[in-house]
Amino acid sequence: EFQSELHHRQSLGAMTTCIVVHNLAGDAVFGPAEFPRTMVASHLREILKPIVAPRSFKLLHGCQELHGHQLLQGNAGDRVVRLSIVYYHPAYSVVTWGRPTAGGDSSTVATHLSGGVKQVSGTSAAFAALREEGDVVCWGDPRCGGDMEAVADRLSGAVVSVVGNSAAFAAIKDGGEVVTWGAALGGGDSGAVADSLSGGVVSVTGSGRAFAAVKVDSQVVTWGDPASGGDSRLVAGRLGGGGSGSRVVALAANRMAFAALLEGGEVVTWGHAFHGGHPIGAVEQLAGGVTSVVGNAVAFAAIKESGQVITWGQPDSGGDSRAVADRLASGVLFVTGSLFAFAALKDRGEVVTWGSTRCGGDSRAVADRLACGVVSVAASGRAFVALRHDGEVVTWGDARSGGDSRAIKDRLFASEVASVVGNSLAFAALKTAGEVVTWGDSDHGGDASEVAGLLASEVHSVTATDQAFAALRLVS
Repeated sequence: EFQSELHHRQSLGAMTTCIVVHNLAGDAVFGPAEFPRTMVASHLREILKPIVAPRSFKLLHGCQELHGHQLLQGNAGDRVVRLSIVYYHPAYSVVTWGRPTAGGDSSTVATHLSGGVKQVSGTSAAFAALREEGDVVCWGDPRCGGDMEAVADRLSGAVVSVVGNSAAFAAIKDGGEVVTWGAALGGGDSGAVADSLSGGVVSVTGSGRAFAAVKVDSQVVTWGDPASGGDSRLVAGRLGGGGSGSRVVALAANRMAFAALLEGGEVVTWGHAFHGGHPIGAVEQLAGGVTSVVGNAVAFAAIKESGQVITWGQPDSGGDSRAVADRLASGVLFVTGSLFAFAALKDRGEVVTWGSTRCGGDSRAVADRLACGVVSVAASGRAFVALRHDGEVVTWGDARSGGDSRAIKDRLFASEVASVVGNSLAFAALKTAGEVVTWGDSDHGGDASEVAGLLASEVHSVTATDQAFAALRLVS
């Protein structure tokens, strides 16, 4: 029996990599943590971003900087990967393209975006840029947060982060005060909870037309459209805040509801019942052991410690995964959603899809290329893109929305891609060399030819509204 257990542990060790990240002072920033041997640099960066936010950073293995889909492997015979994290303070400008009225045209604020920008956030049709001085600049549809005139004096400094939902923005200031603007009924007016948002807020998450803020004592404060989760009174007693509820460790949202992941792995939901506000048929499975939750527009998918996926919400849009339940029973590492479908990435590089066939829920046409070897998956509103370890880029779903990438096949190799961002009908891929490649609906940003020269190099990150993109570009 001892030999059997030893063999089991050795087998597990052969399939996993232990990752430890230290800063230059030698202090542990992350880990040690076990990951599959297929773990790549881009996935680790996504895990580290909320831990070290808002700082920019580079990952080093020895003296080599890690990019994109480089495998994280130790020296020969050593399954422990020891990495270093280096923080830096770059200066960025903003480049925009796509539908002009949805943020694709930033000419009216161009002088404010020529340098000193550190973050860009989006709603469905407007962008907000946070500058190094702590002030905020907005552009795009005024009805969706493109006009901040009413709160401009409160956004002139000391802002540390900005979050958007579909209709409004919420800015967190130094000290935890929250300032909101945009569609009043969509979260832009937070007057009803102003006292609760006057300080102590550490994070804000947006659904379609509501916001949820988590405070330092784990209290959750909600506002906006009740049909989108703006009223959480029915579950308030389960959400911490000094009461009997458990501490909230993460919030997820779709367009109509919220899901709070509590300490211990329990999930608490509220909002539109049919669209995920009530986990019909999944209550017992969400009582513990959940490690992450992801939403699409009208459904949720939760990953449990075992790698099993639990879904709820609108059945034909990803809330019912029974057709692929056997493939989602274990081994799932990551789930992402289009508008009405989901794609799960498993530990052997297999991708499993379900939900609306019009939004990428049916991947049978590319099934042979999704059976193994995939290292990353991203979504637009109606399509998915998978990056394979052999360098191939695989797309499926609505062709007009990025499901057909043949036009850029010769410009895009998975090994060169650092990240992919989708909006409702297009994709933008950021390459490790800082170039951006786009495809999908031309009016929604799939055609970036007008700014191609600015996207050829030095781009750090890309953000989207529903119909446009904004890139942070290093100021030379």
